[in-house]
Amino acid sequence: MPWPASELAARVVVEYLVHHGHTNTASALLASRAQAPTRTLLAPRQLAHVAARQDVCRAIVDGALERALELCEAHFPGMLRADVSAPAVPAARTHPPSAVSLDPFHVWLNLHLQLYVEQVRALYADYARGAAPDSPAQQAALAEIQLLHARVQTLPADERAVYAEQIHALVALLAYTGSDARDPARAALLDPARRTALAAQVNSAALAYVGLPPEPVLAYVARQTACVLDALHTQQVRVPREHPLVALMDDAQDESHSVPPRSPAHSPHDRRSDVRGDARSDAHASAAPSDGGVVLPPWDAVGLFAA
Repeated sequence: MPWPASELAARVVVEYLVHHGHTNTASALLASRAQAPTRTLLAPRQLAHVAARQDVCRAIVDGALERALELCEAHFPGMLRADVSAPAVPAARTHPPSAVSLDPFHVWLNLHLQLYVEQVRALYADYARGAAPDSPAQQAALAEIQLLHARVQTLPADERAVYAEQIHALVALLAYTGSDARDPARAALLDPARRTALAAQVNSAALAYVGLPPEPVLAYVARQTACVLDALHTQQVRVPREHPLVALMDDAQDESHSVPPRSPAHSPHDRRSDVRGDARSDAHASAAPSDGGVVLPPWDAVGLFAA
């Protein structure tokens, strides 16, 4: 027997909250639905797993990569591997493809790449305090990048090329002293936002490690919705005016003035159409005969889901 729509929605929301570590909110939602099948509160083991993931992610976001690596080994032994020939975690392959790699060696490499970045950041701080260039901090960074270079050589050719390019860019950071490393390319390598992206990848890897979906169901639903909306627009499918999608798109356009535009690097669907703002509204209006339905405008994730 299928779940009632409201109950299914509640379960999806709870799963999303637990995925991101919001256990108090998830528990409150479960408690508020005491008469529903979701009334069972989060189990102690589940709470412990969330806490462990949060500890690892917090260490990454704080730039404490050595601590993060120690926590990974303590809480999730086997989730990382420093050898490309070691077997992957079987649980990582029991769910739909993730938006990020869950390969234990890739996760290990990315953690150590960020460890090197944090070592360089500390080295720049030493330079600012007048430390000599040939310092223990510099030696540690050199040793880390040499380790990474050696490990990357064991990857298949296509993956090796991607990581080798990253290492080439990261090595260049050692040629600077911090204050003179302000150009966009180097600023991007030192951007703390890299920590957030890495924490999300490690969080997904930790979930897959224990056999849980590496992404919340809502993420899969959002991508599927994006694909459907894109296909409807591309194929010029007319949607009845009374369909909720039409109202949703209209509301999104009304709010678009307050939403910043997406950059090409973060919007894979932008390559299909550069239509924005008034042009999108015009396309919507021109494809909206009074009795034949409307053609939805180009999909815009920001405009559609921002609210």
